[in-house]
Amino acid sequence: MIATSSQQPGMGDDRSRQPRRPSRWGRSAPMRRATRFAASVVALALAACAQSPTPAASIVPANVYDPPRDLGALFHDVQMARVFPDSKSFVDAVPKQAPAELVRIYNAEKVRPDFSIATFVRDHFIAPAAVGGSFKSDTTRSMEDHIRDLWPVLTRAPDSARVRSTLLPLPESYVVPGGRFREV
Repeated sequence: MIATSSQQPGMGDDRSRQPRRPSRWGRSAPMRRATRFAASVVALALAACAQSPTPAASIVPANVYDPPRDLGALFHDVQMARVFPDSKSFVDAVPKQAPAELVRIYNAEKVRPDFSIATFVRDHFIAPAAVGGSFKSDTTRSMEDHIRDLWPVLTRAPDSARVRSTLLPLPESYVVPGGRFREV
């Protein structure tokens, strides 16, 4: 660009090169709009939470197994004792007896001096099986080959409904993310 007498480099009508001058509140107009928008979103979220007429726990139908509700203090004690490496595993464990019967047995046994909550859980629940634990990545293969090898490990057959299980059965095959996720 050649500078003329009325136009010098860096001067003139090219406003994109000039720094924005803050408004009297210290923020630019786009920043004020973004702040107002964020405040509106937070206000709407709070209003939506305040209008919820029922607590989340009452959403689970009474005829569906809900470990925190059905096991009560037993569920709490197992989770606090960290019997499993993560809190999802006990939720997925299937009780071998009716929950009310388990609670009765637990209340009778937990007062014994030799009581072990880990042993109690092992004896009265079917722990979820590790899935894909034997799969090992081969770093010499391509990403495409890795995915082809991993796909069958992550694919689940259609589920069937089981009594006292938190699994929601799906009628078709599906793929899980892997790791501790055994279902969708």
